[in-house]
Amino acid sequence: MSFPVQAAVEGIGHGGGGWIPLVHAAEVDRAAPIPVPVTAAGLPWALVRLDGEIAALYDVCPHRRVPLSAGKVAPGPSGEVLECGYHGWSYDRAGACARIPALGENLVPRGMGSVAVLRTSVAGGLVWGAAGDESDPLPTIGADDVFLHSERLALGVAALDDTLGASVVDGAIRAGHDDRGALRYAVRAVGDHSTEVFPIVTAARRTGEAHDWAARLAPLPIHEPSRLPSGDTE
Repeated sequence: MSFPVQAAVEGIGHGGGGWIPLVHAAEVDRAAPIPVPVTAAGLPWALVRLDGEIAALYDVCPHRRVPLSAGKVAPGPSGEVLECGYHGWSYDRAGACARIPALGENLVPRGMGSVAVLRTSVAGGLVWGAAGDESDPLPTIGADDVFLHSERLALGVAALDDTLGASVVDGAIRAGHDDRGALRYAVRAVGDHSTEVFPIVTAARRTGEAHDWAARLAPLPIHEPSRLPSGDTE
């Protein structure tokens, strides 16, 4: 396992090797053909749909260390690739370098320029990423569960859980109870003191529960103005 992936697993903070929520899948599709940049455990990833599947590639081109999220999807020798916007080095969804324009079409020295990737899966409308054992199951998501738009908080995962009085129930998913009722959410560690939280509501009570989440998050240090209680999923 390459260093970026190993570091991501060790730094997630809520179960090494488990699945973490990255972004709403619809956001990736809206941004196409431009990748969506996502930070997990202090490391950058570029999310993009290649040949119908969403891939998560380490967001640094090994050529000149330029973010791959500044590139775009392009045709490759054997399928779609993510093309770096600087010198055109291109990568398939497995992270293998598929093209180096300066060397000529389809000429890539063996093992040259590959980038780390996360395994990805879509569930509950979210793209989930993992770098651990392939046997790790996805978190259980109910048929009536709806993930609201995420919020980035200036709190670490443990501090957020303590503040909301919640505990781990299934990998990245937390559950608890406060004076507004039961609460559930999924988390992604962005850094030591930054967490992306994805509130979970039930479809039948979506509007009311979205307002409850807006009230819960209002006193917390949020990096951007709250987009709740609209509760729109991506």
